[in-house]
Amino acid sequence: MLLFSVLITYYYKDFGISLAVLGAVAILYNVFSGLLSTPVGRYADRTRHYRWLITLGLVIIGLSVVIFAFSFKLSGMVLPLMIVSAVVLGVGQAFYHPIGASI
Repeated sequence: MLLFSVLITYYYKDFGISLAVLGAVAILYNVFSGLLSTPVGRYADRTRHYRWLITLGLVIIGLSVVIFAFSFKLSGMVLPLMIVSAVVLGVGQAFYHPIGASI
């Protein structure tokens, strides 16, 4: 959850991305996490596949870390990659938070 919060400084200092845009991206991953948490939590409670689902969530969060890394490597595509990785992070958090609370 703190991943993007740490990266905000680097996106601002190294790439000059405005704090307003960075704030909007932070809102974006929280919205995705919030919208998907209830359906994912319901599905987990129905199927009781907690271990598999939390593993899937952590893999998705790991994928977002890789995409965040590519946004620094491919500086010409920093904004689109940052947005995609924030959405992927939000999806991964939607698995991690309700299922982690259940476990």
